Amino acid sequence: MDVGGRKASNLLLHTEYGHTDMAVKDLKNVFPELDIPPFDTPNPIKLIEMLSRLVSVRNDIILDFFSGSATTAHAVMQLNAEDGGKRKFIMVQYPELVKGNTGYANICEIGKERIRRAGEKIKSELENASLDSDQLQSIPDIGFKVFKVADTNINWNQENFPSIMNIQSFNKDTNKIRVENEYGQVLWNDIKYINPIVIIDEPQSMEGTEAKQSQTLKAIEDLKPLFILRYSATHKNLYNQIYKLDSYMAYKKNLVKTIRVQTIKTKVNKDDCYIKYLSFNRCQAKIEIWHQSQGHEMKFKTFDVVGNTSLYDLSGGLSQYNGMSIVDNPNKISLYKLIALLEILS
Repeated sequence: MDVGGRKASNLLLHTEYGHTDMAVKDLKNVFPELDIPPFDTPNPIKLIEMLSRLVSVRNDIILDFFSGSATTAHAVMQLNAEDGGKRKFIMVQYPELVKGNTGYANICEIGKERIRRAGEKIKSELENASLDSDQLQSIPDIGFKVFKVADTNINWNQENFPSIMNIQSFNKDTNKIRVENEYGQVLWNDIKYINPIVIIDEPQSMEGTEAKQSQTLKAIEDLKPLFILRYSATHKNLYNQIYKLDSYMAYKKNLVKTIRVQTIKTKVNKDDCYIKYLSFNRCQAKIEIWHQSQGHEMKFKTFDVVGNTSLYDLSGGLSQYNGMSIVDNPNKISLYKLIALLEILS
């Protein structure tokens, strides 16, 4: 199908069903006092009217769950005026704040005012036209009722309905949750509006540095949360600690599946018979033991050892190694065999 020398991208021609620019003009016709329409991408009345004609009969109820500026209500009243239908509409919209100085508190107020103005305009045009009595009976009912969600005595147990997000979904200005959707809504603003409680799992992964704060923490602060809980057993920084939870305790309470111990650091008593295997090379093993030279402080020292090496001599004569030696040449069979070769001689 060619349209003016070009292939049509779809069968809903702009000339018949409108486009965004025409939808903006529709809004300006209803709200001439507004210099800048409060919606960037509204839907044209002609398009919604055509879709309503396709999917409904004259007595149907048409529901728009994200009604925005109430274009659907406008289109339904217009369609009823044209074919004498008795269609009803239900518009559902969250009372989101609007951008710019419109004089309206939120999107719902704009939608309600549009329905009033559009209905009066359609009725006035029909009454002023040259119609006979039968045609005047087809003037649509432009009345409507407004309902809003009120408080209830039902305990919905709201604390059990958290929103769980990973940091990649909100730590950039370009994330979907932080940009305007096709209905002119920004979900991030809705979250900010309620001053949420933020619980961060493993916050040490998003701390940033002293010189530069991470984008994640900047985004969380932008929410202006009621308060923040940083849940972890391996904090880098402590903030108003209210419960001490180390890695082992987290494992004992089944809060983590496994613990991987990278190393164990402990204080070794200088009276202990300390021996640590380090490595193996050919027929020698490298070990670490206590050592003390005459006139110097006791400290750890490494040695290469073979069979019959006296640990007592290597240590500088420390009493805890008295009578200890390597029985046989170390081999590479296993660490456990090397350990077995360490024998306390009586």
